[in-house]
Amino acid sequence: MPGRKTDVSDAAWLCQLLEAGLLKASFVPPKPIRSLRQLTRYRKAQIQERRREANRLHIPAVERRTAEVIIAETGGDMSAFPSAKHLASWAGVCPGQRESAGKRKSARTRKGSPWLRATLIESARAASRSKGTYLGERYRRLAQRRGNKKAIIAIAHEILTATWHMLSTGEL
Repeated sequence: MPGRKTDVSDAAWLCQLLEAGLLKASFVPPKPIRSLRQLTRYRKAQIQERRREANRLHIPAVERRTAEVIIAETGGDMSAFPSAKHLASWAGVCPGQRESAGKRKSARTRKGSPWLRATLIESARAASRSKGTYLGERYRRLAQRRGNKKAIIAIAHEILTATWHMLSTGEL
C-alpha cells in the first residue's frame, strides 16, 4: 500500500486485515504429508546430484574400443588394485615424483602398460577437444598452467580414476 513503508506498520496493517477476515490462510498440510513432501524432495535432490556426477564423469572420449582396451589390459576386476592411485601408477599415468632439498621438481611418469597408456592418452586428447565437458574444461585450465603434455597425462589419469571407481562399485 502506498505510504506504508516500515515493517512495523506493515505488520499492523496485515494484522488488521487478518482480524477482518480479508486474508486467506496459507495451505499447511498435516504433519504426515509434510514429512512425505520432505522425503520426496530429498529423494529428488539426491537423484539430481547423482545425475550431475554421472554427467560430470561421462568421459566423451571413452568409446567402445577404449573401454575394451581398458577391460582387456586391467582384467576388469578392480580388486587387484587397492585404490585408483595404484591402478594409475600401474598404468603409468600418474605424475612423476622428484624432490630435492625440499623442492618438488619435474619428473617423468612411470613406465606402465604401453597399450593401456597409449589408449588413455588417445582418449585424453579426444576429451581435451570436447567443448562444455568437465574433462575438456579441466584440460584447458591445466594446459594454461602446466603445459599440453602434463595436462594430457592428468586427463588420462582422471579417466582411469573414474573407470576404477565405476568398475569397483558397479555404478555407471
